[in-house]
Amino acid sequence: MTWHDEDSDVVCLLRVGWHESGSVDDAYAVLKARDQAGTLMPNEQDYQEAPALVDQARQTPGREVRGVWSPSTSSSPQHLFP
Repeated sequence: MTWHDEDSDVVCLLRVGWHESGSVDDAYAVLKARDQAGTLMPNEQDYQEAPALVDQARQTPGREVRGVWSPSTSSSPQHLFP
């Protein structure tokens, strides 16, 4: 699942998973639970840590720049900034 933050012009890869309706580990159910818990979307701390990645991405248009936040320091474990 990706999300485009139009204000920051950043695309975040929020989560990747397998969709299997009715399964306990269905990615959709996990995403919905994270959204309801308020841990799906990037938080303020993520945005404070992201400027270097965003700058790098803007200096290399058309190339993918990745950044991974540790779950111990952020509620959003993985982001992608193309």
